[in-house]
Amino acid sequence: MTDNHGPDPDAIEVARADAEISELIRRLAAARHTVTGIEAAIEQAWRRRHAADARMRARMAAPQPAGRGVQTVLFLLGGLLLAVAAVVFTAVAWAQFGDAGRAVVLAGFTAVMLAVPPLVLRRGLTATAETFAAVGVLLTLLDGYAVWHVYAFGSVRAYAAAVCAVAATVAVVYGRSTGLVAPRYAALLAGQPVLPLLAAIAEPGLAGWAFAFVGVAALDVGVLAAGRLRVAACVTGGVAVLIAASCALIGLAVADEVLGAAGPAAGLLGAALVVVAGSVVARQRIARAVAAALLVAAFVVAAGRVAVLASPLPGPADAAAVTLAAAVLVGAVAARLPLVVARGARAGGLAAGVVLAVVVVVATVDEVVTARVGWSPPVALALLVAAAVALVPVEWRRPVALLGAHAVLADAVVLLVARERVTVLEAYTLTAASVALTAGILVRRARPAAGSWTAYGPVLVVALAPSLISIFAGDGQHLRRLLLGAGALVIVLAGVRAGMRAPVLLGGGAVALVALHELAPVWDLLPRWIPLAAAGLVLVALAMTLERRRRELDRFRAVLHRMS
Repeated sequence: MTDNHGPDPDAIEVARADAEISELIRRLAAARHTVTGIEAAIEQAWRRRHAADARMRARMAAPQPAGRGVQTVLFLLGGLLLAVAAVVFTAVAWAQFGDAGRAVVLAGFTAVMLAVPPLVLRRGLTATAETFAAVGVLLTLLDGYAVWHVYAFGSVRAYAAAVCAVAATVAVVYGRSTGLVAPRYAALLAGQPVLPLLAAIAEPGLAGWAFAFVGVAALDVGVLAAGRLRVAACVTGGVAVLIAASCALIGLAVADEVLGAAGPAAGLLGAALVVVAGSVVARQRIARAVAAALLVAAFVVAAGRVAVLASPLPGPADAAAVTLAAAVLVGAVAARLPLVVARGARAGGLAAGVVLAVVVVVATVDEVVTARVGWSPPVALALLVAAAVALVPVEWRRPVALLGAHAVLADAVVLLVARERVTVLEAYTLTAASVALTAGILVRRARPAAGSWTAYGPVLVVALAPSLISIFAGDGQHLRRLLLGAGALVIVLAGVRAGMRAPVLLGGGAVALVALHELAPVWDLLPRWIPLAAAGLVLVALAMTLERRRRELDRFRAVLHRMS
């Protein structure tokens, strides 16, 4: 039944649905057309892919020429075999020839090796030219040996130096004329022994050898300045500087008078100055910082050793005074230097000061052990603290001064105790531990997030370990065991209260070790079956309560993890 007062809603819905269905059919036809086009494009892409894959597999199946890596290996092996053959001929096989035949064969072989590179370069065979050029330069050295073998010149060292110099010169000229790289490397290597061989004629001491290798390093700096072979020149120069510094340091160590130490001291400074020159030529910030550090450290070592030998007073105080003077000098000129160079110079002074501080500690221990107590170690340590305050950044000066003052006081106390013939171990260990405690407090103040192992671990080791070792090494130390156990228990309680892991574990370990030491005599008083039965009962009890013990262990582990 319809309503005569308005349009029929169902009729309206039918008309609306018909229009919507027509639109959806149109959109479906368009989508099908798009899908058909995409499917056709995918099929075409697959056909192109299969065709390209087939062509690629055909090319891979065809024989290929040797790659550049294989070619390089072949050239290296070929050149090595030629060089070995030349050496064997020079040393062994050529004895079958006369003098004229030897010279003709070796000279002709050398001429051929040096004549091939310019010819093959015209055809673009650079690797071939490099190989033959390297063998040719080697043969010039063998030619020199052959000439000496025939004519037997007087001074072998002078003649060897001349041969190396001639070979280096020939390699330089040949490399410049051909543009090849191998002769330049050969020239660098052939030039390294020239100065040491010339120095060997005079049979120098350690200072002379130091200066000889300083000269070698200076020549390498010249090669570096020329802008060629930078890496190779740095390597050879670095080796020469290491040898020079080693000779100088050994010379300083064995010198027993000022004049004997002056030469090695100058050699050490010369090696450092060559490093400075190399860093300037290299134009690298890190190299300049390292060079500045080495220069300051070399000055402190050289001048400090000379000062110690020149002073009538024993001990390291004179070297510490030199360190302080170097620190003041570095602080005065640091403002005029580039930042990275100034930091390097300060780091060099600090490194030398740390090494000398170790020497002071060793001297203190030596005086305590030998009962020859003097006051040079605390004076030297005070001078080193002043040097450190001058070298560290401004924000570090106050904590460094505080820690250094405590160290000087502790060193003096240790020497005073030794002078009074005190033999109680803790009088020395607890004094040293107090310095470590000050360092830990300063660390926690500067870095609140620092862990307890970093801040207080060294303190506890120094305070507890020597006494524990003494207890287990000797008998009859009842009072020491009692005091150590009580002190370790106090450390554990303090660690629990402060929530720090290191005091809890280290103090608890000390308490446990002391308790085990006290239990050891009981073992000899009991029948052997009683400990075995007790151990069995303990294991059974643990097994019966394993789950509860595991939960307790987990809770204990969680508590430790929450500690710092």
